[in-house]
Amino acid sequence: MSTGQKRNYGGSAAVFLLAVLFLWLSPAYGSGTISENFTNNQFNTSLWTLQSMGQGTTVEVINDRAEVTVAGPGYAGLYGYGFTLIGDFDMRVDFTLINWPTNNGTQIIIYPFNPPQTMQVQVARANVPTDPTQKEQYFSIFSGAYNSTGVTGPTMSGTLRLLRTGNTMEVFYWDGANWQSVGSKTDTSLGGRVGVGMNIGPYANNYSGIPAIAAYDNIQITYTTLGPGFTPTGGPGMFLLLE
Repeated sequence: MSTGQKRNYGGSAAVFLLAVLFLWLSPAYGSGTISENFTNNQFNTSLWTLQSMGQGTTVEVINDRAEVTVAGPGYAGLYGYGFTLIGDFDMRVDFTLINWPTNNGTQIIIYPFNPPQTMQVQVARANVPTDPTQKEQYFSIFSGAYNSTGVTGPTMSGTLRLLRTGNTMEVFYWDGANWQSVGSKTDTSLGGRVGVGMNIGPYANNYSGIPAIAAYDNIQITYTTLGPGFTPTGGPGMFLLLE
């Protein structure tokens, strides 16, 4: 090629390849803590994304927290697209039930995701109108295995927790005095690089049609190693892994 001659690599394709190369070469960062308290109704947009999927459910950062209004079959919440967690981590998220009518059929979930298995593990607080003995409950799901426990005492606020040590994942809720385990599992599939998310929406197919409002606040993630994020390609649960 002669001096001064330019070669056309195809615009957007070149940009995409450079983005992939950048993420592949991105370093992993050492141990630390991610804290998000939504102070002054602001949050770290380089780490978190507000997103909704489906109908009738919206999310906004107001009153120094992320509030989600459920008024339909959709989901909405906060998704950590800007980072991933490698190795051990401990994630804790406070929640408040702002408007939580009887038999509303709504759930609050926090979970790790690893495309394409976006919700292999989850811990949740739910209102279950179809279960007369445990209408308010915490539950966990590990690769499809369901475990639940009823709620006693004050119920309008609490904390959900994900704890990973090696290939073991355990999930908890705070009962006001102690951490209560809602399930655990050890498997090599649970030890890989993950993102994290939290959302609010219908409990299975039991949403009653009654509007409900809840909020997340005081997110604390202590991690061993922080890696580059996953890039969303659609709504919650849809990801493109660039490695």
